[in-house]
Amino acid sequence: MSLGPLSTYIEWVRENEARANGIERITRGVALMMANPESLISMEGMWTASKVHGLTNQWILSSKGRSVSNVEVGTWIQQLLQETDALLEIYLRQSVSHKAGWLWVLAAQVLKCVMRSYLQKEKWSTAFTTIRDVITAMISRKGRRLQNQPQRPRPLTSLVIPRVVSPTSNVQRPATWSDIGAFAVDLYVHLRSLLIAATAFRAFPDARGRSVAVYTLPPKVAPSTVESLRKSLSPQWSVWRLVAAVDLVALLTSHVIRRYRIPTVIADEDTAAQSCDGVEAAKTTPEETEDDLRISTIRQLIAMSIFRDPFFSIVLKQSIYKHFVFGRLNRWIPIIGPVIANQVQYMLSMQQHSFLYTLQ
Repeated sequence: MSLGPLSTYIEWVRENEARANGIERITRGVALMMANPESLISMEGMWTASKVHGLTNQWILSSKGRSVSNVEVGTWIQQLLQETDALLEIYLRQSVSHKAGWLWVLAAQVLKCVMRSYLQKEKWSTAFTTIRDVITAMISRKGRRLQNQPQRPRPLTSLVIPRVVSPTSNVQRPATWSDIGAFAVDLYVHLRSLLIAATAFRAFPDARGRSVAVYTLPPKVAPSTVESLRKSLSPQWSVWRLVAAVDLVALLTSHVIRRYRIPTVIADEDTAAQSCDGVEAAKTTPEETEDDLRISTIRQLIAMSIFRDPFFSIVLKQSIYKHFVFGRLNRWIPIIGPVIANQVQYMLSMQQHSFLYTLQ
């Protein structure tokens, strides 16, 4: 089925990659010039349009000369949702109602969780199978212990024995407690954004007014305003501390898993036949890489937590405005300083008025 101008544009991008990248840069510049500097919706709308344009061109070029799988389409939809959810949130808060904005926050997180589950369905299927095997093994082992007589425990030597499995695809790896712990941490990271949105829906203040569309803020804030902000955000400290505590527990658990994980060795008979001493007959699966990626992801989530309320609004925001936006940045860098300060101010305003802007 022909899509008319869209098909023509897709063919042109695939044949002219360099020119497409140039048009991408022009789109960013035009978006920056056309955006209204006093409207947060206008600024975010133009930035979102340029990012969606670049994301679409990247997807067109990556799918050149081959068929596109459902997983790739799902990945593109997930990235598109990630780029547009903050714009839709502030638009709903400004044009419809504050409650509609919060409902979109919850709906967006549900959609993201569903998309991530679909893209990682093989991983979750393997994890659930692993848990089932572990539970079955525990039940059978407990039944055998009840039949045997108790024996006096003997001192044992701690050895790390690798799990040796066949390279065939239909043989599953034996499960350990490290796999169960990794699954629990991955499940928490998978549902973290949805849990934060659900708890913040009850803890955050109510409507913030029509000023959500204005993104230029006064350089000085009255002490009464700061005190009222502290009082309005005080109920959220329990939510922020709870999420920070669970993040730290997940980080420590990930370090323990990486430290005590039993390696899995895949027996390779072809390599053993070609090798003289048989040392290369086994190769370790990249589980260490998965553990490192899990730790780096949780560290990134912890770092992003400092940009969430109430910690950010009460502790950091006024200091950033004082020293960077209206202070040193403008004085020390004559020409580029105001441009950078304007971008920092835009990011701070988006963080203040959009819950989804810094939520990962």
